[in-house]
Amino acid sequence: MAAPDAATRPLTADMPTQAYGTWYAWAVRKAGVEPERAHLAAAAGRAAQAAGLPVPEAQRQALTAAGVPAPAALAPSRPGSSGLSWRDPALRAIVYGIVCLVLPFFHFYLIVLPFLGLAYAIRALTQSRLVYGIVGVGVNGVAAAITAAFFFGLLSTHGR
Repeated sequence: MAAPDAATRPLTADMPTQAYGTWYAWAVRKAGVEPERAHLAAAAGRAAQAAGLPVPEAQRQALTAAGVPAPAALAPSRPGSSGLSWRDPALRAIVYGIVCLVLPFFHFYLIVLPFLGLAYAIRALTQSRLVYGIVGVGVNGVAAAITAAFFFGLLSTHGR
């Protein structure tokens, strides 16, 4: 960093140093370990992952090395639990599609929402929510078609 050309030269680190830095940042930011003990967690986590252990087990070993009991959040999730939350793009896609299908009954439609729902559904397809993503694509596809029909005057929100 003190070299005269330091500002123009890209700074890179080898893979073990990058892994150590990632584990250190995880220990401080996500696990709440003090910076002094985070070095112990980083070394243990990097070594455990380099040995081929899965990430949850490496996290447990890292926290144990830092003297922190592993929280329940690191426990493996139960199989079969869907775990849908509002942060999940699949849930957003399905909700947006349902809203767009219901609104015409109240003589109102949204132009952008079904296409936003389609974008979330496509995103869900690539993030391991394949079934919910397919449902989101279907619901938002129908909603987009109905919205386009209203927009181009093929359907009317006012009764005739």
